[in-house]
Amino acid sequence: MSASPKPSKFQGLFKQAAEGPLPANEPDDRIEHEETAELATAPQPVRHDNPPASAPIPEPIRPVQARAGQGSTFAAEKRQPGRPAGKRTDKDWKQFSVLLRHEDQFQAVNILRSTRDKRDFSMLMQGLLEEWVKKYNKGK
Repeated sequence: MSASPKPSKFQGLFKQAAEGPLPANEPDDRIEHEETAELATAPQPVRHDNPPASAPIPEPIRPVQARAGQGSTFAAEKRQPGRPAGKRTDKDWKQFSVLLRHEDQFQAVNILRSTRDKRDFSMLMQGLLEEWVKKYNKGK
């Protein structure tokens, strides 16, 4: 059972690489497939770098109003479908990290929900901080 080893299907590529690149005007020795003749006659794709005169003109970017209860008005670019713009995209707001007792924060959020208060927890904290700053500045 001495079977001769199969020649590599990549042998032609190895030989071509060893010889160097082919000059542009000489044809290569690659095997042509029947499909290549069909591809040459296939319609060419439409180029989009020069759109026809009847192409639709994109809409201009319009400012977007802030959601109610956020306390600031800001303009944002036209957004893709999805969640509306919020405080994270508003330049007047910045996220901070504070340490609070879990039970106190939990009770505050429950009170806000049970009283149907329109504020969220960050708005409550913002209001308390503003009151404290005003009180501190009056004492100076």
